[in-house]
Amino acid sequence: MKAAVDAAVARIGLWVGPEAGFAPDEVALFPEDCRIALGQNILRAETAGVFGVGLLVHLTRGAM
Repeated sequence: MKAAVDAAVARIGLWVGPEAGFAPDEVALFPEDCRIALGQNILRAETAGVFGVGLLVHLTRGAM
């Protein structure tokens, strides 16, 4: 997966939203090519940002 991220990603964004998910009007504000995926996982707001940044660092280590 890291190789795919290194080769394909020109910019990365991390959005942490409410437990109920983003509203359709909020999703409409995301870039068109945005991928939103954590599967079935639901994280607490207090830990979601830390987890997301850690995951991005892991996947892009050396690419940035």
